[in-house]
Amino acid sequence: MEESKYQIEYNIRKLIQNDNNCSAHFEYESNYTKVKVHLVTYNPAHKTHFLLHTTEAESNLEALKKMYDHVFNLKNTLKEKNSPYFLYSIEWYSKKEGKSQTSSFYGSDIQDILRKFYYKRDFEDLTLLNMSLLPTPSV
Repeated sequence: MEESKYQIEYNIRKLIQNDNNCSAHFEYESNYTKVKVHLVTYNPAHKTHFLLHTTEAESNLEALKKMYDHVFNLKNTLKEKNSPYFLYSIEWYSKKEGKSQTSSFYGSDIQDILRKFYYKRDFEDLTLLNMSLLPTPSV
């Protein structure tokens, strides 16, 4: 029996929760030929959401399967010598919470990192205080 959309979403949620105790949420966009799935995480410790990753495919199920593979393999991908991603640490201030936090982001370039950081929020909600490129792990 083929996995359903809900089973794959559940499996992704478990991976995220087991890794960092965040919840995972899925947003779908579609046009005539493609479906995009945006995986958004919510951290209850600092009450903030961030975009983790976006996949694109011809169907919801195919896009979710790509997302599961991405999340499942992410830690190993980040450790690879020729990883397509950079890892950044961002220190930020939340006006809502009134305190500074630090979060890690990966992306193909700085624009990708900032897109994930500011995903679906006003620029005034969070203030980026410091952004540091983390060293690439040695293999």
